[in-house]
Amino acid sequence: MLRTRIRRTVAFVVATSIAMVLTTSPVFAYSPEAINNWPSPTLGSSSTNPIDGTDPDVWWRYGWGNTLHPQFKLNLPEGTTIDRNEDGLFVLGIYYTVDRDPFTQINRDFLERYYNASDSSGSWMNHTLDVNGILQSDPVNLAETYPGARVPIEGVWWFHWSFYDNYQVATTTVSAPFGIDLTPPLPVSRLVAKPSSGYTGPTGDVWFAQNRAKIEWEDKEYDALSGVALYEILLNDEVLERQDGKPAYVYHLGHTRRDITIEDLPSGRNKIQVRAVDRATNRSDPVTTYFQVDTEPPTLSIVRPKADAWVPARSTFSVNAEDDAGVRNVKFYIDGTLVGTLTKAPYSAELDLRDYANGRHSFTVKVTDMFGREVSKSVSFLLDKTPPVISQISQSPEPFYPIIREGYKDNVNVRFHVSEAVNAYLHIYGSDGALYTSRSAPRGPGWATLTWDGADSLGSVLPESMTYTYRLQAIDQAGNQAWTSPRVTTVRNYEIIRVAPNAVRVEPR
Repeated sequence: MLRTRIRRTVAFVVATSIAMVLTTSPVFAYSPEAINNWPSPTLGSSSTNPIDGTDPDVWWRYGWGNTLHPQFKLNLPEGTTIDRNEDGLFVLGIYYTVDRDPFTQINRDFLERYYNASDSSGSWMNHTLDVNGILQSDPVNLAETYPGARVPIEGVWWFHWSFYDNYQVATTTVSAPFGIDLTPPLPVSRLVAKPSSGYTGPTGDVWFAQNRAKIEWEDKEYDALSGVALYEILLNDEVLERQDGKPAYVYHLGHTRRDITIEDLPSGRNKIQVRAVDRATNRSDPVTTYFQVDTEPPTLSIVRPKADAWVPARSTFSVNAEDDAGVRNVKFYIDGTLVGTLTKAPYSAELDLRDYANGRHSFTVKVTDMFGREVSKSVSFLLDKTPPVISQISQSPEPFYPIIREGYKDNVNVRFHVSEAVNAYLHIYGSDGALYTSRSAPRGPGWATLTWDGADSLGSVLPESMTYTYRLQAIDQAGNQAWTSPRVTTVRNYEIIRVAPNAVRVEPR
C-alpha cells in the first residue's frame, strides 16, 4: 500500500439529514443489475447527526447516490417506542411516498407504506426504498426529466413520510430530498505533471532530478447532474494515500482545487492518473500522464579486463553503464591519463598499449549521467606485449604411416619448443586448404608435443592416402599469439596381408 506524502488543502461543508446506500458502476447502464453496491455511512433525520459532518471523506457523498435502493434511517418521534412490551405508544411503521414535489402531504390513502417495525433498533427506524419500483408504478413521476439527466429516473427526488402508531397517523409529513445519478463524469482535461507550478518546459518523456511532482488539471464541472465532488489520484496503478492511510482526495466542491503535490516519488517512470468522482460516487475514466524521476547515480561495472588479468598490446576494454535519465559520457583512463571518451553504448574500445611498459597498470572508468552525477571504478591489469616464440619443430614418423598391427595405429607427433606457458594448437588443413581438424592442449615453457592420429574432428580416417598441411599456434595468458609457417605430412594407408603363420606383406591401398 502506498504511503506517499502529499500536500493539499481541504474545505468543509455541513452534512444534511438523509443519505442513501452509495454504489459505484464502472460502466453506465440504466439497470439495477449493473449497479454494484458501495455502502456509505447512513445519515439520519435527527438534528443529532450520527456521522461526523466535519469528515471530508464522507460529507461530499450526502444526498446523491447511484443506486435505485437508497436507505433511510429515521429518528422516532419523542415519546414513542418500538418495544411492544412496554407501556405507552409504540410505532408500527410509516406511510411514505417518493416524487418530485417538495410539498407532498402524507395521509392514510397512500398506497405506498412501510409496516415492519422489526427493522427498527432503539430510537431509530431503518428501511431501504425500491425507488425504481415506486417511480415506475407512477409514470407521472418520470414525465419530467431533471436538468442534466441522461435517463428519466436520474435527478433530485423527495422522500415524504409520516409515522403511525397503534392509535393514529401523525398529522405532520416530513420531507427530505435525495438525488439519483447513474452517469459517470467526463474524464478530466489538460492533465500535466511538472516539477513546480512555475515550470513551463516540456513534460511527459522528460526526466527530472527531483522526486516531487506538481500534478495539475483543468478544474471544471465534468458532471452535469450531481456535480463533481472530488478527484481521485492513482500513482502507479494504486490509489494515492495520505500519511494516515486515507485516500488523498482533491475536493472539487467550491472549485477551489485543481492540483496536488506528490512527494517521495520512486525513481523511474511514474504513471499518474486522475479521475473525477461525482457526488453519487460514479467514477470517470482515468486520464494518464507520466513523471520520470532520476534521483539515483548511474550504475557501472567493468567487463574487461578482469582484475589482475593479463592483456596484450592491443586489447579491448569494455564496461556496462546505465542510468534512468541516460548516460552523458563514459571516460577511460590508463594510469590516470584519459585515453578515450564514449557517448553511446556499447561502451567498449580497443586500446593500443604499445607505448606502455610490460607489467602492472591501472584502468579507471568514469561515467556521468545527464544531471552531472559521476561514478568511477578501477581495476589493475598486467600488460604483456611479447608474443610467445615457437622453435625447433620436428615430426615423426615421416611420412605418417597408419599401419594396423593388432589394433594399434601409428600417430604423427609434432615436437616443438615454446618460450612461455601457452595454449598450443595443431591445425590440420586438407589439400583444398580447408581446415580438416585441430588438436590443442596447454603446454608449459620448454619442449612440448602435440599428436594427431589421422582422424578428423568426428574420429573418421579418410580411406585414401592424402597429403596434409599443418601449422602450430601458441596463445599466451595475455592473448598474444604466435604461428609457425605451414609444414606438410602425408597420410598413407596400407593393408597388411598375412602370407604365412609368422609373416605378412604390406601393400599400399
